[in-house]
Amino acid sequence: MHTIRFRLETTSYDGQVMEKRFHALSHVHNVMVKRAKKLLKKLRFHAEYQELKKQYTALGRKPELSPSEKRQKKQLSSAMKEIRSRLGLSEQGFQAYLKVCGRQFSKCLSSQQVQKEASRVWAGVRIVLFGDGKDIHFKKHMDFDSISGKTNTNGVKFDKAAFSISWLGLTIKCRPPGKGADAAYVAESLNHKIAVH
Repeated sequence: MHTIRFRLETTSYDGQVMEKRFHALSHVHNVMVKRAKKLLKKLRFHAEYQELKKQYTALGRKPELSPSEKRQKKQLSSAMKEIRSRLGLSEQGFQAYLKVCGRQFSKCLSSQQVQKEASRVWAGVRIVLFGDGKDIHFKKHMDFDSISGKTNTNGVKFDKAAFSISWLGLTIKCRPPGKGADAAYVAESLNHKIAVH
């Protein structure tokens, strides 16, 4: 797979709209981080969960487990997962939570872009829960340099015929490549299936 980048011929209006959309993304991200921090704190003080985790960790330290200990470890894992799910501490829980927040930004971000941001925050929480992460962090607006989607059928779409992109009512022309090898390569590439990112 190859990537071709085109410069966008933006107007000052386009710039303002894009700025607003990045602000919306940073707000959505930080709302989810705030919620995740609250849930992680709840989990730290959840007596039943902490007891299950203690037993699970003790079994994990053993060099070899008997069949009954393996079953017990699996049961402990399921019980902990159930508690996390009840609290909303899961990728699906994060996406459901942000669905409500995302509605107010429906003119700036598609539902799938909001879901993708929930998944990005969840990836950080997973490191805290199951890896060596200590905490998750809020981000400043300047920390965002891209807005991701889940598929290439939603969000930003490239129009080969008009040589432009469109995204929730905003259409921006792309600058065609110059002459020579670059132009020939781009022309050949555009004759094949495109996945927009």
